[in-house]
Amino acid sequence: VSGPPGFKLDRAIELVLKETGVPELYSHQKAACDAVLRDKKSVVIATPTASGKSLGYVVPLLTRLSERRTSRAMLLFPLKALANDQLEKLRRFTETAGRLADSGAFDDDKNASLLRRLRAIASVSAAVCDGDTSSSARAAIKSEKTQIVLTNPDALHHFVLPGFVTKKFTKTFFNNLEFVVVDEAHAHTGVE
Repeated sequence: VSGPPGFKLDRAIELVLKETGVPELYSHQKAACDAVLRDKKSVVIATPTASGKSLGYVVPLLTRLSERRTSRAMLLFPLKALANDQLEKLRRFTETAGRLADSGAFDDDKNASLLRRLRAIASVSAAVCDGDTSSSARAAIKSEKTQIVLTNPDALHHFVLPGFVTKKFTKTFFNNLEFVVVDEAHAHTGVE
C-alpha cells in the first residue's frame, strides 16, 4: 500500500513491526506517521474499528522516544481496560526490539547503528497511571523514568494534573511532553 511521497520507515521499527506480525503499514498509518515525524503536525485518525489506528501513533512514539530519551508522551483512554490493552501492545513492541537486539543477528560492524536503534526502542518505558495504580508505582512514574504514561480522564484530573501543581509530577515531564494522544476521542465528554 502506498504512502506519502518520500515516506521511509525507520529500519529498526520496520524490523520490529515485521517480527510482531505487521508486514507493512496501511496508507492511513503511513500518512499519520509521516505527518507526525516529518511534518511535525497534529493528526486525527478516523477509520473503522480494528483498522490499525493505534499504529498511527505507536510508530511515531517509539521512533521519537527511542531517538530522544528526554521526550515524553501521555496517552489518554476513556477506559482503564483500553489503557492496559495498549500498554501490553507497547510492551510487545519494546520486548520484540530487545529480543532482536539480543539475537546476535546484528552484532557485526555493518549493523552497529541498527543494533543501537533496536536497543533504544527496547528501552522505551511505559506505564499505566490510573486509580488502580499503587502509590509506589505512581512514585516510579513521577520519578521521570517513565516516557509514556497511559491514563484516563479521571486519573488525569486526580493524579497527573494535581501532581504538576504540587511538583510531584515535575515540570520536566510536562516540559518534555512531546505527544498527547487522545484515543477514542469521540467517547470523551467535555472535549471541544
